[in-house]
Amino acid sequence: IFNWYLPTSENAEVVLGSEYILPCTINDREIINGEEYFTAIVSAAPHHDPDDEDNTPLFRDVILSNVKVEVRKIPRKAIVFYEKEQIRTENELVDHPYAGANIATACYFDFDDIKELEEFVSDDEDEDNIPKRIFNWYLPTSENAKIVLSATYILPCTIIGRDRINDQEYFTAIVSARPNHDAENEDNAPLLTDVILSKVIVEVRKIPRHGITFIDKPYSGDTHLPGTFRFPIMVPDDVFPKKWKNLLE
Repeated sequence: IFNWYLPTSENAEVVLGSEYILPCTINDREIINGEEYFTAIVSAAPHHDPDDEDNTPLFRDVILSNVKVEVRKIPRKAIVFYEKEQIRTENELVDHPYAGANIATACYFDFDDIKELEEFVSDDEDEDNIPKRIFNWYLPTSENAKIVLSATYILPCTIIGRDRINDQEYFTAIVSARPNHDAENEDNAPLLTDVILSKVIVEVRKIPRHGITFIDKPYSGDTHLPGTFRFPIMVPDDVFPKKWKNLLE
């Protein structure tokens, strides 16, 4: 049994690369300081070879089913749905919807990074005459290509296309704002504000598989169900004037 990486560990960010994704079974969830953490049994993938000399001894034992490895305190950003055939385009979903009615795709993307992204001029407009801006996703050499792989930068997206480049799958998506995004927020990137106000459509191309994850559709998660665990909101007594606190006497 291990705890996941400490937040101060450099490897806590490095390990979020797609090459470190392993199958796991989530068997518990807890709330710590308002954040969601998970416990999982981590496994080897079917293609892993126990005779590979680069394997650590523990990993070899996992491949051979000689030991079970339980990892605790895994943050949400460290868990992804990783199965290539699960990513389906908008058209494919018509005949082959995801198993859960509440499942939606989301992309890792930051509207503040558009200056570093390759942009294409588009004359296309949708049926409502909304202009479109088209970008390629981050280059593999970009520092932000790793930084953006965090829950902070998850945005709803609709997968509209798939390409295979050098034996790797890449996707094209329409990236949207989250329901709680506020167009009046002064910290918004200008493009994000335009997306919130439906003034522009943002299409992102060449998104690698690890740049896409799955989310619950808005307001469909169990946090909205009656009886779901929630933290009590504690208000200290000293914020109220003494004259208001006659019930304490």
